[in-house]
Amino acid sequence: MPAHRDRRERHRARHDCPYGTISCEWTIAESGMTTTVRLPGGTTGRVILPDGTATDVGPGVHTFTCPASQ
Repeated sequence: MPAHRDRRERHRARHDCPYGTISCEWTIAESGMTTTVRLPGGTTGRVILPDGTATDVGPGVHTFTCPASQ
């Protein structure tokens, strides 16, 4: 993850699938990155963070944090 100085960056993405809307929002700050993923019922996904952590998720809202690299 690139180093940032006292600024926040927020990004969003979404995709409409047959089951509903899949969305991902992430905020990058000096302390690290926070990611929120929303999946509709009947879907699954895998979230892979910049530190290599991978997590399989099901329907619902899921929030993850990843510390800034040194």
